[in-house]
Amino acid sequence: MYSSTEKYFKDNWKKLQKQVKNPEVLQHLENTWLPLKEHYVPARTNHHCHLGEGFTARVEGAHAMVKLWLQKSTGTLLEV
Repeated sequence: MYSSTEKYFKDNWKKLQKQVKNPEVLQHLENTWLPLKEHYVPARTNHHCHLGEGFTARVEGAHAMVKLWLQKSTGTLLEV
């Protein structure tokens, strides 16, 4: 959820809570992702020096390891 300030984050969170119809999904977001907001919400991450390094690079690194383990970078799940 992109929010440049804490106020925008709170507003966006309220909007998201209204949009999510499945209570289990909302509970998962509240219990799993909300406590980690300091790691992915710009309003929170901008308080720390990260030299432009974001979450994307870590995911790309993990993806590269999966491709290495599979020994194939293309194809479907049925082929691997």
